[in-house]
Amino acid sequence: MPYSNVLELEACLDDCIRYCEEHPDAEYAKLFVDRLKKTRRDWYRSVELSDEQHRRWRTEQRQGRIAWKKLAHDLREVQRELRRVGAIDFPNVRVMYWDEDRLLAVIEAMRGYLAEHADDLEFAGEFLERFDRNLGVASSEEREANNALKDYQRVVDLRRATMNDISADIREFRIALRRALGRLL
Repeated sequence: MPYSNVLELEACLDDCIRYCEEHPDAEYAKLFVDRLKKTRRDWYRSVELSDEQHRRWRTEQRQGRIAWKKLAHDLREVQRELRRVGAIDFPNVRVMYWDEDRLLAVIEAMRGYLAEHADDLEFAGEFLERFDRNLGVASSEEREANNALKDYQRVVDLRRATMNDISADIREFRIALRRALGRLL
């Protein structure tokens, strides 16, 4: 069953276990019932674990997006303030939060501009501090999302291995069942 879907595998595994329970005295049932039940327990554990890791990864990724969005908002806010006071030659580019590289470049240019004109602009220090803080948060969230993705990928490998175990156990059970039923005929 190399291309079976999850529902097919679960149904087939449950059918094998049920067949063993209906024929408890059969040799194949004695050999396979505990093994099949253990495989089912392992499968449910791996599904639960991989689903939890997927949720964690998506949550971390969403928090990272929110942090980048906050940076883009801060950039627009400082640009508004600079326009209000009539400043000239400042980075006046609207950058969306999902374009991280471009956003970082414009923020670095804005930080340079604010640092250069800190004596003239009373709000420069506040925005420099906000940029520093929010850049730290965004990079931290990005690292956490990358770590969560690596954890998820590791757990998915476990899930894949368990799925292969299910296929192997079903195949071996069917072979044993055919042999036993073939002897009876």
